[in-house]
Amino acid sequence: MQKALLYVMELLDEELFFLILRFLQDGPCKKAAEALKEEVAKYQLLPKRIDWEGNNYPRQYEELVSTHPHIATDHLKRIVSRLPSLLEDKYPPNVRGVLSLLGAGNQSLLRSEKTADVLLKPSGYLFSQHDELLPLPNSLQHPPHMWF
Repeated sequence: MQKALLYVMELLDEELFFLILRFLQDGPCKKAAEALKEEVAKYQLLPKRIDWEGNNYPRQYEELVSTHPHIATDHLKRIVSRLPSLLEDKYPPNVRGVLSLLGAGNQSLLRSEKTADVLLKPSGYLFSQHDELLPLPNSLQHPPHMWF
C-alpha cells in the first residue's frame, strides 16, 4: 500500500510540474519558464511514458504538449478556480465568496473537518496578533445598549 501511495504522489508531482510549466509558458515569466523547462528535463520530472511491460521512459515537454492537446496554458488556473465551490458545501468558510489561495483557518483551501469548526472571534484574533486585548475605541466605551 505504501509503495502505491508513493507512486501516486510522484505522479502528482510530475503532473504538477507539467501544469506549472504550461502556466508559465503563456505568462510574462518566459525566463522562469525556460529555466523550469531545463530543470524538469535534466531531472526527468515530467510524467513518464510506460510501455506494456511496465518500463518507464522519460518524456520531453513538447511531447507532452502534443499528446495532451486538451491541456491549455490556463488549465492549472481553471482547476484551482473550481476548488472553493467543491469545498464550500462540505466545509463552509467564515466569509462566503472570498477566494484566496493564501487563506488560513476556515478560509484555507486545505480546511477539513478538524479545522471547519474552529472560528476565531475578533477578540481572539486581536489577542493572537498583539498578545493582549486592545482597548475598545472611545465610541464603544459606553455602547448605546448600556445607557439608561
